[in-house]
Amino acid sequence: MTRNGEVTSAVGPRRWAASLWLAISSTRTTAFLVIALAMIALASAVIPQGGEALILARSEHATRLHALIAWGLTDLFESAWFKAFAVLLVTNVTAAALRLVASKVETGNLVRVPATAPLSTTLRTSVPERAVDILRRTCRAFLRVAPAAEVVEGARVTMVFDTTRGGSFAPLFAHLGLLLLVTGAASATTVDPASTIPYGRFEIKDMRSQKVGRFDMVANEPFQLFQWRAQYTLKTFRRDLGGLGPAVQFEKAEPDQPGSTFWVYLLAPNEFTKDGRTVFFDEKHRGDVVAFRALDMGERPLPGEGFGASSAAVLMVLGVGLLLIGMLVGSRVPGRFWILADGDVVRLVGVPQQSEDSGFARGFDRLALITQAALRDD
Repeated sequence: MTRNGEVTSAVGPRRWAASLWLAISSTRTTAFLVIALAMIALASAVIPQGGEALILARSEHATRLHALIAWGLTDLFESAWFKAFAVLLVTNVTAAALRLVASKVETGNLVRVPATAPLSTTLRTSVPERAVDILRRTCRAFLRVAPAAEVVEGARVTMVFDTTRGGSFAPLFAHLGLLLLVTGAASATTVDPASTIPYGRFEIKDMRSQKVGRFDMVANEPFQLFQWRAQYTLKTFRRDLGGLGPAVQFEKAEPDQPGSTFWVYLLAPNEFTKDGRTVFFDEKHRGDVVAFRALDMGERPLPGEGFGASSAAVLMVLGVGLLLIGMLVGSRVPGRFWILADGDVVRLVGVPQQSEDSGFARGFDRLALITQAALRDD
């Protein structure tokens, strides 16, 4: 395989500067950055952020949350490395726009082959009568674009594939998708209290038999525990009560007795006797026929009000879709290809959108190999 026009590669600082410019202004760099930022946005919708994380971290079992705090994952949008990603993204957008304006392949007569094309190779085929169809099908599948122009002059056929068309929209799709993801993640972390209901998961001990049962409770659902006469109903949830962490309020109702209320704390410390028996905090501080120990509590969406039914889910799905479109469009090798078929001789010519683009050169070599194999097999 030969290459027309001997190109002298830059050396020293010039070569490093050219490589750095290509990396900063590349749409592939855009893809990597938006994927990283999309992962941050998705993580913020799953990992507790800000004050909520600090409240939950008070639990004695929150070892994983402590590790996330140490890594800075509970304050993502205020972290230094998120700001660094944002600076890189702005730099990449600016560089990509400048590169698009400054180094766009000149338009005009698409069919005219440049006299000084940097990449060229000549192939031969044993099936000239089918060569044009084979070339059109092979190049369209590899480059993922239809021919921008096709001219037939007797036995000579010239096809032009322009992969720069539409490639300029890749950053637009990618960045719009990122904005939708971040907006959706922010919406997912903001919950309307009117669309949620308090819930809790508890270990409840019968003080007479010392038996312990586990109960999942939601607000306003009365429970009669261990056949005692009293009914217990979960009423409200507080994210932090008196600096003691999350808590839920129960209402106790008993026939012929005035009603009463009490609080159960998620982070309340338990005690252990010498014989290994667990003494609940509620058991020690509130004399009752049953004692509560909170395993989990919070607020959950009402039916039809969850994440899957929210606008945040729609925004995040659209964002992921636009990111994928941007990645696919931006993964094309940017430049222009000429395919000239004249009898059993086939000539491939390539001009990159950006000079010294090694990615385009590799793509050209792959296209030549695939085309040669297709012409040989058919």
